Parts: sequence; structure tokens; C-alpha cells
Amino acid sequence: MADQISKLSTQPEKDKKDLFNRIAFNIFIGNHDDHVKNHGFIRSIDGNWSLSPVFDLLMGEGERRDMAMSIGLEGNKASFNNLLSTIESFGITRSKGITRIQDMEAQLAQWENLLEKEGIDSRTINDIKWVFEVPTDVSRLTE
Repeated sequence: MADQISKLSTQPEKDKKDLFNRIAFNIFIGNHDDHVKNHGFIRSIDGNWSLSPVFDLLMGEGERRDMAMSIGLEGNKASFNNLLSTIESFGITRSKGITRIQDMEAQLAQWENLLEKEGIDSRTINDIKWVFEVPTDVSRLTE
């Protein structure tokens, strides 16, 4: 997918970083339905193409942890090490990728406060709580 962004997008550096962030987020929430069709492109009036805004983020129930698309050298295995195995294709260094994953983990630790701040009601927050209770430890990722 990152290779297609390099070919199509008029802002490939930004779009590839966005794609990396989306895949990392999907690993965190256990979205095992993340596939190529969930990452569309938008053509602007002037004919420029860019990665569309994110859509179809679904949390997967059950024990399944694999993605619906290949994300690294280990295919569709939903792990940060797998995502980092092809980090160069996203136009960032392994060190920056690890930092981004660790920052995302810290942000997601505050998910309940973030949703409350955005006005999400407590019933909805309680309904999706299970998504964020999946233990994830990124402290052992190495450069």
C-alpha cells in the first residue's frame, strides 16, 4: 500500500506516515478487518490524489489478531515488529516508528478521558471499553 501511495499521491511523505499510524492504531485496537479497501484515495478538483480520511475502523471481537492485509515481512501478522519490518516503505526510520508507536500507546492509555472530553456519553464509552482492555506492551521494541 505504501508503494501505491508513492506512485499516486501528490503528498506521499505525509500519506505514508498517516498509513503507518492507521495500521499501528488498528493493531492496538485489534481491528483484524483492516484491508486495502479501507484505505482509499481522494482526487481533488485540481487532479491531485491523496490518502482519504480514515474510515471503517472496526474493533475485532475474539482471539483473532491477524490483519486482513499484509503489513510486513511476516505477512498479515498483527504485531508491531511485523509492521516495523518494512518501516522504510513508510519513509520513516525504525527509531521514529517505535517512538510513534510508544506515543500512540501513551495517548490510548487516556482513551476514556479523550472520549469524555469530546462529549461521548458514558454508555457508549462503557460499550467499547473492551477494545482498550487488550494488553499491549511496546516497551520491548528495539531500534
